Amino acid sequence: MMPQIKTHLFSSLNLTNNSKLRPLGLLVNGIGLILAARLGRMLWGAPVLSGWALFKDSASTNIVLYTGKTGLIFLLLSLACTPLSIVGLRAAITVRKSLGLWGFGFGLFHSLYFLGGKGIFFKFEAWESIWQTLTYVFEPDMFAKVPFARYGLFGLLLLIPLALTSNRWAMRRLGQNWKRLHRLVYAAVPLLVWHYWRRETWESTLGMGRTVDWTQPVLFALLVGGLLVMRVPVIRQWIGKQYQLSLLRIKTGAKT
Repeated sequence: MMPQIKTHLFSSLNLTNNSKLRPLGLLVNGIGLILAARLGRMLWGAPVLSGWALFKDSASTNIVLYTGKTGLIFLLLSLACTPLSIVGLRAAITVRKSLGLWGFGFGLFHSLYFLGGKGIFFKFEAWESIWQTLTYVFEPDMFAKVPFARYGLFGLLLLIPLALTSNRWAMRRLGQNWKRLHRLVYAAVPLLVWHYWRRETWESTLGMGRTVDWTQPVLFALLVGGLLVMRVPVIRQWIGKQYQLSLLRIKTGAKT
């Protein structure tokens, strides 16, 4: 009787199916917390600047780049979960949501810090500036000095409904529309990569005192392109078939 009660209790609390309590989930969220703690340390010594002025200070520039790249890496890893599951790493699916939410969190902070700087923690004026920017986001001259920012903001806006609906309640309410909604990630992530690419182009044009390294933008673009191509049904089926054939060859070889 007791084992049945215990099983029912864990099932009702959803502890047995909670990816955060699994080793891979603990690893992903643990890494996220460590990276967030590092961000807090970087913020401690940063001056109170915002917008264009951030790029005139090395500490502030490092925070912008750190949060942007970290968020993008998390989002790329979340996109990689489905292809990994096709080739046998099914546990990757259990951390897809966590990776996506960490990516959104770092991306959101990246945008808020760029628009309001360190003042977002203690200045109401910083939030007024952010609201004003969002109100005129479609104005042609809004990002005249930093044209690449528009693409990043558009990508983030596409991710907001995905983050808000990354829960079981939303899945039940939306039904089949939940999957359709979350396909927006296939537009959001390329926009964010394009934002990063345009930033490097802008920096190389103006000359910001830093040697522009195109390795990372090219790598991000290739990874996103590859992960999206792997989602094409024909290619996805071919990869799955090749994986099954390779397993069959291994089993046949072991028997002989």
